[in-house]
This record gives sequence, structure tokens and C-alpha cells, in this order.
Amino acid sequence: MIRHNGALYPNLALALYLRARGGDAVLETGPEGAEALRLDGRRIPLDRHGNLLVNFRGPHRTFPHLSAAAVLDGTADPALLAGRIVLLGTTAAGLKEIRTTPLDAAHPGVEIHANVLDDLLLGDPIAEPRWARAVGVLLVLFPGFLLTGLLARSSAAWGLALIVPSAAGIWIGSWGLLAYRQVFLPPLLPVITLAVVFTALTSMRFLRADREVRERTRKLALTQDAIIQSLAALTETRHHETGGHIQRTRHYIRVLAGRLQAQPGFRTRLDDATVELLFRLAPLHDIGKVGVRDRILLKPDRLTPEEYEEMKRHTLYGSETIRMAKRMMGEDAFFQIADDIVLNHHERWDGTGYPNGLREGAIPLPGRLMAVADAYDAIISPRVYKPAFPHEEAVRILSGKRGTHFDPDVVDAFLEINEEFREIAARFAGAGVEPELPPEG
Repeated sequence: MIRHNGALYPNLALALYLRARGGDAVLETGPEGAEALRLDGRRIPLDRHGNLLVNFRGPHRTFPHLSAAAVLDGTADPALLAGRIVLLGTTAAGLKEIRTTPLDAAHPGVEIHANVLDDLLLGDPIAEPRWARAVGVLLVLFPGFLLTGLLARSSAAWGLALIVPSAAGIWIGSWGLLAYRQVFLPPLLPVITLAVVFTALTSMRFLRADREVRERTRKLALTQDAIIQSLAALTETRHHETGGHIQRTRHYIRVLAGRLQAQPGFRTRLDDATVELLFRLAPLHDIGKVGVRDRILLKPDRLTPEEYEEMKRHTLYGSETIRMAKRMMGEDAFFQIADDIVLNHHERWDGTGYPNGLREGAIPLPGRLMAVADAYDAIISPRVYKPAFPHEEAVRILSGKRGTHFDPDVVDAFLEINEEFREIAARFAGAGVEPELPPEG
């Protein structure tokens, strides 16, 4: 229907129908506007603006086409025109009478009129009944609530198992109504709603799970630290350390590793997570001393060569403890770095260290770092066999053993930040006299 100056007029297709069939067209209206058109006792559904939802029979040229020239020169078959309604129009794109339809990007306007006329003749245009809106709302709300409840109690996989068949069912059902009953029930909004609900709820679950994982990781780190401190305290009960040595060496190794981070050769091996693990695990470096006999561990005098050989086994005892935990828990950077520290912090750059006589790059980096940190603290701390040496003397000794006892790169890093070592030693001063191995060589 076309409205002009307050009056309604039939469009071309309806006018042709009325001309061919006779009778009148009666427009039914309701509170929201036009509802249907009465033709020959049949009810043709309209939208509230008086528009017909066209039930297209097919793409362009579904209806027979005749050239106007063929009709004028008499070459057209008269049988094609007998008893038929003929629409005259243009199909050339240059005449601007081309429209886009669901079946074609370019559909001649005259053929659209032919589809409308055919719908009126057969009485099967597409209908969008008023109840379709209510059904559409239900299709939005019901699966949304169902999916929300399901995802609140189960995994995202179950939600996906619901949303896929639900969306497919809505889409197929809408297509079936359109194809077989000429009823249009828009499927897009319900399907989009399902996707949005699923995405939103899954994202919320992911964020909640991420928070839980971070919290569990934090608690695990605290638990690991508590275990490390407990093991270190156990060593203290045997070895009478005050805890100052443990606190100092862990801070030494942190600043030392942090300095090496700036060097290209160490940047990938000493990321922030690894430096933090070195800091946390440094207190374990002497846990193997728990396995050394008291008469040797607590001897208030220099060790004999035989006693010294037994004392050196503390690195093996500690390593076996770490490896036992690693066998139970599986491979993990935590246990690997702990083992590298415990087993290798007495190895020497020139291969004269213990327990395995490793040399240069064969010594794991955590062991090389711990060696410098441990040696520095041993030099500045009093022992039964020597007094505490000043910081300057410790710097001189470590510098002199560069390339023999210690990794040259690690010693160079120490020399660059040695004042930070002095500050750490002052901050955590208070380590008492410790029966410890005398400096070798």
C-alpha cells in the first residue's frame, strides 16, 4: 500500500491483482497500525506499516522474460502470453531500476512486482505474526537463564554443549517455519543472546578462576618459603647459625643476579622469576650439613684431611634431599635451581672444587652465584680459626680469585656492586661464630 495526501493507494502488483480478479481490497488495522489485507475472502498478512513480506520464488529470471522487441515484431510465442498477467518494465542496470533482495544482489524492480503479484494470487506471502515477538522474547530469555544456571554449576564445556544445539535448533526452526509455513521468526537476536551470555559468563568464570589460581600460587609460594625457612632453621639447630648468614647470602645473590641481568649473555637465563627463585632458595645451600656427624660439624678446631673429606659430603646429602622431593613432585624449576645451589656452590671455576670437580660453564649458574655470595660472607664473618675481615679485604680476596675459584663474569658483577654487599652485611649484621670449613687454599 502507498500513502499519499492521507489516502492509501494500491501498488502496481495489488492494482494488477484487483484488475485481473475484480473485487475490493479491505485493509485491517489494529492498535499498532495495519495488520492484514482482505482479498476475495483471504487474509494477506501485512506489517504495521502496510508492507508485504515478499515470499520470493527464486533469484532473478525465475519468472519467464520476454523481450519487448520480440513482442513488437511478432516473433514472441503467443502461447507464452495467453491467459497470463504481463508486467512491463526495464531490466537494464543503467536505468536504475535494480534492487537488492535476499536472493540477489541485483534484482529488477519489475520482477519484484511479479513476486508480490504471485504471492497475492497464491495467498502465501511471508507472515510475521504478533505472537512472533513474544516467542522471540522467550527464545532470548529462556535459553539465557538456562545457560546462566548451567554455567554457574558446571564447566564451560557443558555450556558449549548446550549453546551449540540450542543455536542450531533456533536457526533450523526459524528456517523450517519460513520454508514450510511462510512464518518469519527472526533467529538472529536469540542466537546472539546465547553467544553473548556464554561469552560473558565464561569470561567471568575465567577471571574468577584466574584470581583463584593467583591466590593458590601466592599461598604455594608462602608455603614454599615457610618450608625453606624451616629447613634452614633445622640446619641452624645443628650448626648454631643465627640466621644472619642466611639472610645476608640470600640478599647478596639477589643483587648479584640482578646486576648480571643487564648483561646480554645472562639476560635470558636470569629473568625476574629466576632471580626471585634464587633469592628464595639461597637459604637451602647448607641443608646437607644436617647429615654430617656432630663431632665433625661442631668441632671447635680445624678439621683433619679425613674429617674435611666427610664434611665435603654435605653438598651430596643436601642434593639427595632435593632430588628426593623432585622425584615425588616431578620436574620443576624450583627443585632444579635448589639442586644447582646446594650441590654446586663449592665447585670452582678451574675445576678444583667439589663434589664433582666441574669447571667453567659446566658449573650451573646458580652454583656460581652462590659460591661468590657464600665466600664473601665467610670472609667478613668471624670463625673459630680466623677473625672477621673487613669489606675491603673481602673485595681484594674475591678479586684475586677471579678466573680460578670464581666465574670471572660473576666476580666482575660483584666488583661493580660491592658497596651493596657492604650495605646488606651491615643491615643483617649479627651472625655469631660458626664452626665452618676453613677457606681452601
